[in-house]
Amino acid sequence: MSRVLLELDHVSVSYGSVPAVRDLSLEVAPGEVVGLVGSNGAGKSTTLAAIMGVHRLAAGDIKFEGISIAKEQPDAIARRGVALVPEGRHIYPDFTVEDNLRLGLLGRSTREGADRDLEWVRRLFPAIADSSKRMAGLLSGGQQQQLAIARALVSDPRVLLLDEPSLGLAPSVVDTLFDALAEIRDKGVAILLVEQRAQLTVAFADRTHVLRNGDLVLTLGPEDVVDTDRMTQAYFG
Repeated sequence: MSRVLLELDHVSVSYGSVPAVRDLSLEVAPGEVVGLVGSNGAGKSTTLAAIMGVHRLAAGDIKFEGISIAKEQPDAIARRGVALVPEGRHIYPDFTVEDNLRLGLLGRSTREGADRDLEWVRRLFPAIADSSKRMAGLLSGGQQQQLAIARALVSDPRVLLLDEPSLGLAPSVVDTLFDALAEIRDKGVAILLVEQRAQLTVAFADRTHVLRNGDLVLTLGPEDVVDTDRMTQAYFG
């Protein structure tokens, strides 16, 4: 494995006295896709929020390039090169597609290469380029998801956190989305992918961690995609 970009070291997160994530350790290196799957309430979204500094840790540490970011504010973490595409997309429906896209520029540490990255995401997501003057709220769900990912990429992240990107999308749109994720991976971006589509994620990711009730209970590789019984047992106990 190449040098680790993002490391979670025995991370625990609680809501008051209720534990949401317990003793979670994982690593993501450049050009890797690491999946995080599990049923609702397993702790997947909480993990992403903790990485972004939205939730403080009850225990453990989170490191970016070997430096602890556990006590940093979300904007500082974003400037380091960590971008989150949250569940629900959170685009600005009354802004044009192009204006939404350019909001990603605010997260860059430098404007050098910005025009190149804008052109790249337009090639990556042709539907976004073709709709640049439309109001973002008029896009389909799949197009809005593409816009949310494109906006994150414009910030030039080194780590991309994706929270349920396929939620509510038709299978053909999901295929298009995962083709784009493969190209993003090929550019060397590290991806931590939270999903409920377990088989798709296991087949796609370099490795996939299964969470159940806040605990990491199983790690799977692409070769395990056919072992549905093992996956089901990990999900539901």
